[in-house]
Amino acid sequence: MLRKRKLIEGRKPHLYVSKRIAKATNKEVEYTLRKGFDDAECREWIIKALKDHTVLSRQQINELLWSKLPIDYTEEQKLRKVGNLLTKMRKNKEIQTDENRLWHLSEQNENLSEFK
Repeated sequence: MLRKRKLIEGRKPHLYVSKRIAKATNKEVEYTLRKGFDDAECREWIIKALKDHTVLSRQQINELLWSKLPIDYTEEQKLRKVGNLLTKMRKNKEIQTDENRLWHLSEQNENLSEFK
């Protein structure tokens, strides 16, 4: 009933007030912390960091994204979320790993960034 009225969002047991309610109650920051950033925003963070630093380890990517994921996620859920995002980006040929298991932009993505 609350979901149909758009008063709550999320999945059990991690329910939180909707954006509309958060705005009405001046809880926008709490809403954003509970919801976290979406995949597109996390993808942009990874690409920007790789443009700045050329290569990153998985641990460094975890550190970069940790605070951007929902605060209600467990450590395991956060690891899985980051892993799924990296896999998706690798399959889309945006990033790749080298023989040392370090992440860097794919050649295709590096060439596109030169024109920006």
